[in-house]
Amino acid sequence: MAAKLNPAAVEFARSLIDEGKYRINTQWKIAAPSQAQAEGLLASQGWDEFSRWFLVVDETSGDAASASLPIGDLKSVHRSGLLAAQTVARGAGQTDVVDAAQDLIDWIDRFNAC
Repeated sequence: MAAKLNPAAVEFARSLIDEGKYRINTQWKIAAPSQAQAEGLLASQGWDEFSRWFLVVDETSGDAASASLPIGDLKSVHRSGLLAAQTVARGAGQTDVVDAAQDLIDWIDRFNAC
């Protein structure tokens, strides 16, 4: 699988954060989209809309299994999801994904600074 950082997801996440469509205090294991939700989005909206929700994609495949590290619950960006993605990417040595997730976390944090 030629999985790589998905720049469209980074851009999409930033736009959602700018619109206030983000969550800062969620438990990712509860908020994360289920496989059925992901497959439903793919079936109803197509690959382009679906893939914007995932930091890592394999564009050669185009099925739900070819996307990983969701940025949110398919409605809004979740800081906890970005933290989880960062942890997984760090373990896989995907420094570009780690950095992209950190940039998005920082962007959320800027909106919530006191």
